[in-house]
Amino acid sequence: MRVEGAFPAMGTVNSVVAVVMEGEKDRAVACLGRIRDKVCGLDDMLSVFKEASEVSRLNRLAGGELVSVSEDTYRVLVTARRYGDVTGGAFDVTVGELGSLWKEVIHGGEEPSCARIEQACALVNYRDVILDGPKGARTARLARRGMHVDLGGIAKGYAARLAAAGLRAAGIARALVNLGGTVVAIGCPW
Repeated sequence: MRVEGAFPAMGTVNSVVAVVMEGEKDRAVACLGRIRDKVCGLDDMLSVFKEASEVSRLNRLAGGELVSVSEDTYRVLVTARRYGDVTGGAFDVTVGELGSLWKEVIHGGEEPSCARIEQACALVNYRDVILDGPKGARTARLARRGMHVDLGGIAKGYAARLAAAGLRAAGIARALVNLGGTVVAIGCPW
């Protein structure tokens, strides 16, 4: 039998479908609820669109003090740094300020000047996301004022992997996680 759930988070509609035996329905429903809660919690921590998120706080304090972050936020930032290294900087979560220039254009604003683009580009460097503080605390800091982290290119993938792990831990062998187009399939055949 199919057990399905859908919920809004991370700026999109997300769905999880689990295929279980008749007697496993309650376990699957509970698991899907935990996944929804986890993904919504990640959205609350990682979103640049939520003023109270850890990422928004990190951006507000760019160039200043260390910011304590949750284990999940820390893991996403560490992974983003690793992807930055692996891609030679092609993947860079510090493009937030540059991206915001083009969001203004999309919403009817004027195209930014070359000087403004150069200013924003000067703030892009994933190596300037400083992780860990004294004695291994989970902290992060953006090295320069005006830097802006945007985890939109990595957050859904992280959440989808956690959702898949949660399904497997609950003993669900066949499922499909779709977080706004970031898809993880578990089991075969699907």
